Amino acid sequence: MVWAKNGSPVTLTGTASTASISDMTSTVFNVIMVHYINSGEIATGFRLSGDSASNYAFRTSKDGAADGARANEGSMNTMLEDNHSYPVFAVHYLVDISGEEKLVIANAVRQNTAGASNMPTRQETVAKHATTAVITSFDIYEAGSGDFAADTNISALGTD
Repeated sequence: MVWAKNGSPVTLTGTASTASISDMTSTVFNVIMVHYINSGEIATGFRLSGDSASNYAFRTSKDGAADGARANEGSMNTMLEDNHSYPVFAVHYLVDISGEEKLVIANAVRQNTAGASNMPTRQETVAKHATTAVITSFDIYEAGSGDFAADTNISALGTD
């Protein structure tokens, strides 16, 4: 099993409310890494193949608290969607088998206030995308009042 770049990595050169790897190829196993930097307070979600219909369901836990579940959503929250102004790093493991719903495991960490006495925030998420078509893009979007700042990056690896 050889891992290779899946799609063209994206690094923003200015502020934007969206970022996307729009040329993903069909690979069964995918790892998608997102590092976003905020310009103002943001609330972030992601979509697969640009799908904003109510085709997502996810279960998430923040800082080890009891999990919350949401169904029939227009996106997935895997990257600490509450309004905040700190950088976030998230790793998404995505299974993309043609003809089957897509499954995702995601882990995210947010910096919080600088300094060793301030713990980062973490979020664990399991999710699914209830469509069966092969994934062609991974899209993050900003639903709050800010934007993604320059140097926000999305990169993906894939293998069969």
